[in-house]
This record gives sequence, structure tokens and C-alpha cells, in this order.
Amino acid sequence: MLKNIVPYRLLESFALDAEALAEALDTHRFNPCGRSDPYAQGFVPVIPELDALTHAANGCIALMLREEEKILPASVVRDELNERVAEREHREHRKIRKREKDALKDEIVLELLPRAFSRFKHTLIVIDAAEGFIYVDAASYRQSETALEALREAIGSLPVAPLSTEDAPASVMTDWLSGNPPREIELGESVVLEDPQTEGARVTIRRLDLHSDQVREHLAAGLRVQRLSVNYDERLSATLDADYSIKQFQLSDVLAESGELVEAETAAQRFDAEFALRTLEARAFLKAVLALYGGEARS
Repeated sequence: MLKNIVPYRLLESFALDAEALAEALDTHRFNPCGRSDPYAQGFVPVIPELDALTHAANGCIALMLREEEKILPASVVRDELNERVAEREHREHRKIRKREKDALKDEIVLELLPRAFSRFKHTLIVIDAAEGFIYVDAASYRQSETALEALREAIGSLPVAPLSTEDAPASVMTDWLSGNPPREIELGESVVLEDPQTEGARVTIRRLDLHSDQVREHLAAGLRVQRLSVNYDERLSATLDADYSIKQFQLSDVLAESGELVEAETAAQRFDAEFALRTLEARAFLKAVLALYGGEARS
């Protein structure tokens, strides 16, 4: 839950409460792929033990998108196509043209889809109406955009924008790594450095003292921070990306072992307690990071 955070700014106040949002999502519930469907998506209960499509706490509403994709290896299709093309060319004593091959390929895909394995993906979306943010628990912006587009289709409109700050995150984090981190930020043990002059030039350092001479040499050569692991205020650890996403968001042991989480007896109670705690910490952390980046861009 909220292990990776792709944040967005809501451009308008979110008017739906949890109950109204659940009603809008109900007509977009997940239905599995049919025999010939390669892909399906829809919303599922946030807590599997319950039927509710939303869950609310701390001014935040959670919802879950489920995607199903049929896995049909290209090599299987290619081998079957080659076999059928060879058989038809031998039988009809002529060369099979591209258009016929494409039609044969489509037939093969339709035949094999019912026997294909399914791959499922779940994406948690948290609408922080109280602070005007949306957090998508996704590994990439591409995955988060898929989830937001599904939500937009369900409710009709969802004006959001990626975050933007007065100071570039890469510059701020490079300054931290150079020896000037703020009081509440402690450097972790991993960093990804990029050369702004050479596209794709990247150095990844893991499990190393980030105050070492090796790191300073890379900085002296002009490399800038793209991704940096940090500990924040002894409350959590995370990896900050220059694109504003937050990865490996993890609460400290003290917070993770707080009373409500320990006392939770059911999966639903544990989800409720963890959701309340994580949304509070994610909100506070994101606001603090944006402030350290000079605040959100005024434009």
C-alpha cells in the first residue's frame, strides 16, 4: 500500500465523497477477459474481504484498479504462423503474401487467446481531497496515467497536473549530496547520477557511503542526482526521483508497530489502520519535500 507514489495536483476541488465515488465506479467494475479478449480493466474492492469500491480516512479516498492482460508469447504465434504459411504454400504451390500472413496471424491469436495465461495488475489510487493531491501507487508515470484515465472515464472529468516546483529536484538533491542536506533529511545508501551533457549516461551507486570520495568525484565531473534514497525525520525512508515520484516508501519501525496496527484483528481492520497512517505520513512527507524544492511553481 503506497509503496510507490506518483503524485499529481488536483486542478479543481474534488466534489465526490466516498459514497458518491463508489456509486460512479460501480458501473465500471472489473469484468474478466472473455475468451477472445486480450485485455480488461475495471475497479475492484479496495479491501478484498469487503464489497466497497472506496475507502476513506483523513480526507483521503482510496480506490483500486485491476487490469488483466492475456500473455501470448510472440514466439508461439510466430512458430504457428510459419508452420501454417509453409503448409499453405506447399498445398497451393504459391507464395503467401503479407496481407494473407497478417490475416492468418489474427486467426492464430484468436484461437490461442482462450488458452493464454492471464497477468493481473492492481493499482491503488488515493484522492487526497483535503490537500488537493492524488497519489497513485505505481512504478511509472505510464502505469499511473492508465489508472487515472480509467478513473476519468468513470467520473467524467478529472483535471490534474504533474507537480512542478520553483527549484529543480535534481539541483536540490545534488546540493544535498554535495554536503548540504537539510536537518530533517539523512542521506541513504543509494543514488543514481546522470550526466546532463550526455543522454543516457548514468551511474548507479548502492550500499555505499554517499559521503565517500567516489561520490564526490562524480559530482565534480558534473553528474547530477536523478534518484536519491533518504531517511526523513526518523519517521520513514524513501527514494526521491527528479520526476517527483517517490519509490520504496517505507515507514520506520516505530510507526509501523504503532498501537492501532498491532491491535488490528482482521485484514480489514489492518488495512484501515495502515491506510490512515500511511496517508498521513505520505501527505506530510510530500508537502515537506515540495517545500524543500522551493515550493510549488507559482505559474
